[in-house]
Amino acid sequence: MSKRFCPCGTITDNARLCDRCEQQREPEPRRSARDGRGSTARGYDRRWRKLRLLMLADQPLCELCEAEGIVEAAVEVHHVQPIAQRPDLRLERGNLMCLCVPCHAEQDEQRRRAEQLDNHPGLRRNGRSREGKR
Repeated sequence: MSKRFCPCGTITDNARLCDRCEQQREPEPRRSARDGRGSTARGYDRRWRKLRLLMLADQPLCELCEAEGIVEAAVEVHHVQPIAQRPDLRLERGNLMCLCVPCHAEQDEQRRRAEQLDNHPGLRRNGRSREGKR
């Protein structure tokens, strides 16, 4: 059986992820939930995959965990400004963060909540209505 390296550095038996990373990984949404487009059409082409690997090699620890004094392997690269909003920053290192799976999920959830508030007709992010009432 061939051996492989998990992104966290653990050697696995012919698996893409070690048992620990596999348990932390969230299931990927179905393609229909992602607007029906493949990864390349959404901006994740060969250049992105190459940059992603370089980022993870340069910053192998989760940046948010590391800021809290926690040592956790980074396995995902997060766009601070989403590709949909700023496609010009898609391959800019300054717009990318290396994160562990839980921190990446948290960042995506915070973004979704902020977008919901922005799209709500009567609310702003500070919780006040546009007329200044709570």
